Amino acid sequence: MKKNGGWTIALMVLGLISPVMGGADGYAGVELGVLSCKKIPGGYNFVLHSSEPLECEFSTVSGGEFYRGEAGVALGLKLEWNPSGTIVFTVIGASNDVRPGAFALEGKYFGAKASAAVGLGTGIQVLVGGGQKSFTLQPLAVEGSTGLGATAGLGYLHLQPWR
Repeated sequence: MKKNGGWTIALMVLGLISPVMGGADGYAGVELGVLSCKKIPGGYNFVLHSSEPLECEFSTVSGGEFYRGEAGVALGLKLEWNPSGTIVFTVIGASNDVRPGAFALEGKYFGAKASAAVGLGTGIQVLVGGGQKSFTLQPLAVEGSTGLGATAGLGYLHLQPWR
């Protein structure tokens, strides 16, 4: 295997980003930041599908935005009882408008999810998706929770502007 595999991946990402960066309005570009989401009361949990409402804050060097949404398991196994938790995503995205307040993260994301908890627990998610304004990668989400159980399957995250 060649040692330049990292460059190949970087060029592929730039290939996905470059059509978006050519916007005439001067606001197109790449968005980097952190999306922190807290679980709020509500939702449902079936063995093969679950939904948890979230309140999220996206933080970048140029400002922040607030989102509401839901996360869960679209298809998989969820046997958990966890009344509280936080999910933190690292965000890399290309958008036709990266100004604060443009809500470029609005959209639907899908990928793999796994977590486990006995008292305190942790989990990971890898999601890809976006909306009409962007294409975003959340290469790694770290989830912290309290409770008991385990989850594995196809995870999802839906985000809408809030506040």
